[in-house]
Amino acid sequence: MKIKYKPWAKVLMYLVEAIVIILSVFPILWVIMSSFKTNGEILSSPLALPAHFSLDTFIDIFQKYSFPTYFFNSLLAAGVSTLVSLLFYAMGAYVIAKFEFPGRKLLFALFTITLLVPSHSKTQPIFSLITKLNLYDSIWGVTLVYLSAGMAMSIFVLKAGFMAITQKPGRGCDTGRRKLLPHVLDHQPAAGKKRTGDCRHPDVPRQLERVLLCLVADRFGLAAHTAHRAGVLHQRIFLQLHPAVCRAYHCHSARHHPVCACTGSGAGQRGRFRCQGLMEGNPPMKYDLEPRGWIVAEETFDPCRTAKCESIFAQGNGYINIRCALEEGYLDTYRGAFITGTFNKAMPDEVTELPNLPDVTAMEFIVNGERFAMDQGTLQSYLRTLDLHTGEATRTVQWKSPAGAALELTFRRFVSLDNEHIAAFSVEVTPTNQDIELVVNSGISTRNSNTGSQHCVEGEMRMLPGGILRLMTHTNESNVPISVHCLHKFSAEPSESLPVIERRRFVGRYTFRLAKGQTLRIEKLTCYHTGRDLPFTVYGQQRGTTNPDIVAAAGDALAAKFADTGYDALLAASAKKWAAYWAEQDVQIESDDSFDQLGMRFALYHLNIMIKRDDDRVGIGAKGMTGEGYKGHSFWDTEMFLMPYYLLTDPAAAKTLLGYRWRSLPGAFKKASENGYQGAMFPWESAWLDDGEVTPLYCGADIVTGKSSPVLTGMIEQHISADIAWSVWLYYQATGDDDFMNRRGCELLIEIARFWASRVEWQEDTQRYEIKDVIGPDEYKDHVDNNAFTNYLTVFAMEQAERCIKDMPTQWPDAYAKLSDSYDLNALAAELQDKKAKVYLPQPNADGIVPQNAQYLGLDAIDLSKYKNQQGVSSIYEDYSPAQMNQLMVSKQADLVMLMRIMPDLFDAETRRKNFMFYESRTLHDSSLSHGQHCVLAAWEGLDDMALDMYRHAIAIDLGPNMKSSDLGIHSASMGNVWQCVVCGFAGLEWHEGGLSLRSHLPASWQRAAFNIVWRGAKLHVEVTHAGITVTHRGGSAVEITVDGHPVKLAAE
Repeated sequence: MKIKYKPWAKVLMYLVEAIVIILSVFPILWVIMSSFKTNGEILSSPLALPAHFSLDTFIDIFQKYSFPTYFFNSLLAAGVSTLVSLLFYAMGAYVIAKFEFPGRKLLFALFTITLLVPSHSKTQPIFSLITKLNLYDSIWGVTLVYLSAGMAMSIFVLKAGFMAITQKPGRGCDTGRRKLLPHVLDHQPAAGKKRTGDCRHPDVPRQLERVLLCLVADRFGLAAHTAHRAGVLHQRIFLQLHPAVCRAYHCHSARHHPVCACTGSGAGQRGRFRCQGLMEGNPPMKYDLEPRGWIVAEETFDPCRTAKCESIFAQGNGYINIRCALEEGYLDTYRGAFITGTFNKAMPDEVTELPNLPDVTAMEFIVNGERFAMDQGTLQSYLRTLDLHTGEATRTVQWKSPAGAALELTFRRFVSLDNEHIAAFSVEVTPTNQDIELVVNSGISTRNSNTGSQHCVEGEMRMLPGGILRLMTHTNESNVPISVHCLHKFSAEPSESLPVIERRRFVGRYTFRLAKGQTLRIEKLTCYHTGRDLPFTVYGQQRGTTNPDIVAAAGDALAAKFADTGYDALLAASAKKWAAYWAEQDVQIESDDSFDQLGMRFALYHLNIMIKRDDDRVGIGAKGMTGEGYKGHSFWDTEMFLMPYYLLTDPAAAKTLLGYRWRSLPGAFKKASENGYQGAMFPWESAWLDDGEVTPLYCGADIVTGKSSPVLTGMIEQHISADIAWSVWLYYQATGDDDFMNRRGCELLIEIARFWASRVEWQEDTQRYEIKDVIGPDEYKDHVDNNAFTNYLTVFAMEQAERCIKDMPTQWPDAYAKLSDSYDLNALAAELQDKKAKVYLPQPNADGIVPQNAQYLGLDAIDLSKYKNQQGVSSIYEDYSPAQMNQLMVSKQADLVMLMRIMPDLFDAETRRKNFMFYESRTLHDSSLSHGQHCVLAAWEGLDDMALDMYRHAIAIDLGPNMKSSDLGIHSASMGNVWQCVVCGFAGLEWHEGGLSLRSHLPASWQRAAFNIVWRGAKLHVEVTHAGITVTHRGGSAVEITVDGHPVKLAAE
């Protein structure tokens, strides 16, 4: 019952409270105020403010007294007494609270009755005891007093806490009565974990560990994470109490903040602690369905691990990717629709990212009033497949509702390769044991976000003729118009149909009454258009249009065609395009393990859906567009890991990627200028063309200090500019495309060389140029000097620009005329010639080892066997902090090995082998970029077993059994790596100045590998067997290549 007070009583009550507060706070304020007064002021004017603020009293503390000693003594006494109290008194309290034994209540009463004894009456006995023990005036005497004085109160409080988490014997664990630190102890059993009749809570030991640590931290005013390594323990406790740490920045974990890589086998995992440890029992993925080598399948459903399959089953066409989120949705569901180029900044203090656009995948099914959900009722069978050959995903389910209604459901979906705007869905529902009422809610939602950041406004919702649902919205900062249309078709007319407009959701609600055995087919046909679409761009307006009416009209016209076209016809048109793709791009592998073939085709599938082959305004994100990982930004991945595949299979697509870099020159100029350099300093992370650097400045919290961790890659990982110059060179070697060089290539080379000419630093003591304070490909090492990869590619970039200047007047006159207006090219050529000759290039030492950087060979060596056998990534960070890692001779990924990979003629064969073996033994492959490059070198060195093992690691990064490896998207660079493993590794493809060579390194367990490539306009088919390599000219220009050391001329027959 609520007590009502009269007004005068309330006034009196508040007056009393105010007096109590004043009396409580005033002494504290008076002490603080007096500390800034002289003694004379305190005596003459005790209540006045200081006439002059004086720090004499604070100075006296340190000059006249041993304040540090006093402070340390207090800390020691409090610390020892607290730890001992928690250890012994907690055990005593636990016994009294949990166990029945004779005298239990009496014992507890004896403890607690001491609380009634006045403390001043105990002073003399305690003093006498301490004196007789010869502990007078000692720190341990004070500690002993603290221990004894707090015993009764500690046992009293801890006993109550332990009793609060008890349960009734013989019943399931009742967690509702827990009171002690509820924000820490709150716990629910993992999915599928049944509670037993044991009256002890299954996680009490872990909870008590957290309680005790939190109490200690609270006693000293510390946060759990600042305690550091009692090390690993405190780190793990902090992560359990603060899972947001590992969610930080999408998580740029393995690239930027390795401690965040808590789960998974590749970069960029989210901290999903609730779902760890789910790999017990049967593995969920299945890879041997017929036709073998084409079907990726999931045969076990778990609501806590849906995100990985949303990524690996993602569908798209380069314009749009849609994550394969289950229609009904679960705890771990992360819906995503991403359209290339629609970058937006959700908040002023955030960086640009690819926004998660309105969703069309969600569909709600209500059966006789019960929602269809596979984690409710009985799931009798489940199989989800992705057919790589057609791009169609299928799910078949047999399910019985909690009330007993049995259903068979078949879900199908695809994103069209024939028309880039279209995505289509089909659902078949059949009740098998009774008649049912089925309600379907399906439409469009703008409730999607990028981990909470909303990029789209709510938008305008309208129903068009023919029952078409339309939602018009736009991004909130870049103002990109977005239209989404949706039409439903049914094999039987609904008994009721109602459009429902809710906040950020527009659905149709359809009601059906189905007889037992009757099958209802639902088709959901959708299309997306944005203002960034190519048809809306004209010269000088590369951003497209901000006019929503134009975008809406395009969507209206396409959606109107749905009335005459069904799911099957749209699928057939898309499958035809996929068949054409596979006819040209398939890499055929005959192996004892069919997973080798499936892994390759999985990579080729994603390589096809991640690139917009006809649009040079957009790059490729580190996760493609299969999730929000890395915010859709482009890295050096494009040039080093993806470019070789596109260049040697579809040169026109490769040209668009270099076109993206050329169009991004304004952002590169901006970054160079901001950092005091000339030319083009390309951003480590790129988004829209003129955004410049979009790498966040900070990423999450340092697990040791609790402070925000700076993201150093955006500031000092600078080799990306040289990587782009290398990519321009490779493109020209493979194509001889003079038009590209004339319009764009020369400018890229010159501007990149100008940056490096201003970046190198002259050292008087060594009389040479050096490049200091950088990060190389090995991101375990920051602030290093003379990284070999960076230095060699810098000299290469200068050399290519110098050659370009020499050849421009005759070969590329338009480029020469344009650049001559801006620079004295002859003077620039002379500068480049001088500087490149004086840049320090690390050479092999007496043991034949080329130092990865100036510091590397002087670092501490440790035994890495524990970490090389790890199941996930970055487990070394459980034992070492990032600062400590910087002092260890251990590498995250290929660095010098990467240099030898892209420049195969740089060192002699013996040096290359020595360095590969040296650095491989010190590399943990904690990056998805690493295994593939090491595979290629291992194959070249004849290390067949190692090479095949590396290849299988590469294809398992996303397809492997770790069900948290790809939650935020697949690893796009790894897809290019997989192709390089086979073509560059096992087929020995190497690029040289003006030439191409092949040499067989086929694994013993493989019988054959076959693929198509394009080189200098010649279309070639390559077959590799143990008998040798056969190259067939399929059309195009005549060409000369080297096969197994012999020159071969090829031309059309």
